[in-house]
Amino acid sequence: MEFLTDNIFHNTGFNYTLHSYVSQHNHELKKLGDNEKKTNKITTPVKDTIKEFAGKFKSSQELTDYVNKKHNLATSYNQIYYHQSRIYAEVYGQANKDCNLLIKTIEDEIQNGICKSNYLVNSENQLTHFIYSSLEMEQIYHHFNDVLIIDTTFKKNRFNMPLINFVSIDNYGFSRIVAFGLTHNEKQDTFEWVLRSFYDIMNHKYAKIVFTDEDDGLINGNDSKF
Repeated sequence: MEFLTDNIFHNTGFNYTLHSYVSQHNHELKKLGDNEKKTNKITTPVKDTIKEFAGKFKSSQELTDYVNKKHNLATSYNQIYYHQSRIYAEVYGQANKDCNLLIKTIEDEIQNGICKSNYLVNSENQLTHFIYSSLEMEQIYHHFNDVLIIDTTFKKNRFNMPLINFVSIDNYGFSRIVAFGLTHNEKQDTFEWVLRSFYDIMNHKYAKIVFTDEDDGLINGNDSKF
């Protein structure tokens, strides 16, 4: 759209009045590309896809990419994550209720001598770290602690919290889980807390050999404290 500037705007103090304009473009209109033609509207079929595949991808970003490709959309990560969280709430109930139930269960089992555990809650009363080992798991570790395997599974749960597993190898060569937990992130100070809690649970009986992946936070956390 081209505005005519000659004798069109008349100064009336601080205001300007438009008297006329030419309703024609003086340049070629831009054509919309494929991405610009896409919508970000979440329709019922899209919700069905999110519900079907929620929790089956490594991350919510992978789910977002899959949904966009399947339905030719341009939805954002936050949109998909929001609907995924709503689906989890509908199927499993509110996430905070799960956390409250987990903490209550841990405290009851500790009081009854069923397990050893530790957890950390922040100033907003949100669960940030937790580690758990049953008495049977503890006994297995005390018998088979020559080799300890530590690994994390990247946020494949409704809380988007990494799951950390502690695994020993028994006398038959089988893998035996001796502790597990959830963490808020995979930083060095987080792993220091997890490892310190693990060895507290195991009465400071340290493994002779520790295997893990190339996670710098876990490696540095183990080297700095243990």
